Amino acid sequence: MGNGWPIQLKTSLAWPLWAALAAVPVCIVLLYFLKLKRQSVVVPSTLLWLRSMEDLRVNSLFQKLRRNILLILQLLTVMMILLALTGPSWIGSSSSGNRLIIAIDQSASMSATDVAPDRLSIAKSKATDLVNRMTANDLAMIITFSDSAEVASSYTSNKNLLKQKIQAIRPTQRRSNLIEALQVADGLANPSRQTEGGIATADSTAKLVILTDGGFADIQGFSLGNLEPELIVIGQGPPEFKTGQNEEKTDYPTKNQAVLAMQARRNEDSPNTIEVFGRLKNYDSADSVTELKLFRLPLDGSKAAKSLIDALKITVPGESEKGFQFTIADIGPQALMVDCQTADNLPADNIAYAVVPPSRKPSIRLVTTGNRYLSQYFRSAGVKELIEYSEILPIDMKKPEIQREFSLGKDALTIFDNCAPEISPQNNSLYFGAFPPGKKFAEIKSFQNPTILDWDTANPLMQYLRDLSVVRIREVRIADPLPAGARPLIESDKGAVAVTSPRDGFMDVIIGFHLSDEKSFNTDWFLKYSFPLFLSNSLQHLAGVGGDSAEGMHRPGESFSMAANGLISKSLAIESLSHQPESLNSNVIVDSSGRVSITAQGHQDAFSVKSDSELVDLFAVDLFDDRESNLSTRGLTPAGAPVGVADKYQLKIGFTPVAGKSKSTGLDAPIWKFAVILGLLLLITEWFIYNRRVAL
Repeated sequence: MGNGWPIQLKTSLAWPLWAALAAVPVCIVLLYFLKLKRQSVVVPSTLLWLRSMEDLRVNSLFQKLRRNILLILQLLTVMMILLALTGPSWIGSSSSGNRLIIAIDQSASMSATDVAPDRLSIAKSKATDLVNRMTANDLAMIITFSDSAEVASSYTSNKNLLKQKIQAIRPTQRRSNLIEALQVADGLANPSRQTEGGIATADSTAKLVILTDGGFADIQGFSLGNLEPELIVIGQGPPEFKTGQNEEKTDYPTKNQAVLAMQARRNEDSPNTIEVFGRLKNYDSADSVTELKLFRLPLDGSKAAKSLIDALKITVPGESEKGFQFTIADIGPQALMVDCQTADNLPADNIAYAVVPPSRKPSIRLVTTGNRYLSQYFRSAGVKELIEYSEILPIDMKKPEIQREFSLGKDALTIFDNCAPEISPQNNSLYFGAFPPGKKFAEIKSFQNPTILDWDTANPLMQYLRDLSVVRIREVRIADPLPAGARPLIESDKGAVAVTSPRDGFMDVIIGFHLSDEKSFNTDWFLKYSFPLFLSNSLQHLAGVGGDSAEGMHRPGESFSMAANGLISKSLAIESLSHQPESLNSNVIVDSSGRVSITAQGHQDAFSVKSDSELVDLFAVDLFDDRESNLSTRGLTPAGAPVGVADKYQLKIGFTPVAGKSKSTGLDAPIWKFAVILGLLLLITEWFIYNRRVAL
């Protein structure tokens, strides 16, 4: 059909067959011209033979056709059958034999109940509708994604299999990130890929239908290539745009509250007490009065009920957040749970977990030629009570016993002062004026007298630091460009003077300038209040001093390593402490370095790590994600929004803005079945009318 025509015809019949089929209605008309051959009979009168006379006139040769309902019905029946043979279908956004990639978001926010029964169920229903609308020549595959992507079903034309895979998708409490799903889709959207059910050729562009609430950032640096994206936004869209409202704000109030942070820390100023503190955010426009309950989970592996420790009421103003705090007794290792007693659209983020691990002193090693500003801090009475401290010279790093301790990860934190090892230790590391070994930081530039402009206040290493802007630095070395995964910690007019860089489950923190050497000072940072605060934060978040360990809290699905010194080659049991139905107990083996690799389950919980029923460690898995808890959808344009404002609501994939829809155009919807049904109805009507006439 021509452009703009909403119906297209699909058929593979050759023209001779079409010519034969076109002769069928002609033959039906000719039947009405046939003259019956009757035997002559002499009768005394024709008065009682009026019907015979009528039949004689109808079948007279060249008699013009009269208006005949039976003929019309018969011709319409044949036309419907011929139309069905052409395979008509409503034109969607893809053509015959196209490949369809359905990407379904299963992140935490997809469990929201702002649409009944929940967003994920609606997404699965829409995906099933897409599969039902597939033609015999179409192929489809299913991808699920949260912070990672998984192929639930490869390309197939088997509708029943596709629908089974869709129904098997389960919600998670993980964060959302579309990039991996796009990479998987792009890798599988190659033309001429042999698949079950046929070959997808280069003549058909792969259509990617993304079923999501848009709870992820714009995708940078990705080319869609031969992917044709369609964004189907699940959830209640934005309210109508009102003149005068803030055009830069694209989110809107939603009925939800969330625990965005929670920590448990032994109180240094008050022995035998533990401070439990966190943040509660209200995403609704109205103020909220909420009751927070603090529970303790049993550690003995029994399924005994959690015990209530404390409770408080907290009022959180609309679209803002507020901190909360509990003070409890230090009775040793504990697993704690906070429950926000409120009814909202996402129950998952109303619960948070925190752990107080077994009391132990982390081992801190300083490698220096004698920097007294660092040594004095770690040798101070308050810090020395919390850590096992050792100090070596840079030349000592070549000793076999030191190298072995580095390879086994004996220390919780190693600090390198203006020096670097040949091989990174198997633990978190802090570098002053040096960079980790390897090719990752190969491109280094030197600058004089940089001015600090900003620092990442959201990073826990930068908590409470306020005077960095007045810190003077004589010389700094900066990685330019930053390697993959590295994030700026302190920014200057020359670039990032401090960065964080993940490494195989560990964290390297690099300060690009050293403190002093034998001849002169390189900075006055050690004279500022922020310097001991930074070291305190480093001990707390890199070494786990004070029970607030970086190993104590993890995201759902996150992979991390845990120290298990003295338990090499032993099997450790990881057990759920909340005994949720979806929680699974597992076992891990301590490797030769004295560490175990663990992948957190895809939902929130608290876990114990035991060796022969003896507690080794505790860790918690929490969502703590503002984007997942903010249930305002992204991708849908509010009604009445001006053109310039409407563009801000679109999601961007690479350089391509993608406007969301509430439903999919899908693949071409076949309508030949309706033609067959209509033809059968016409045939039944013709049969009924004919029998009525014969009966007269």
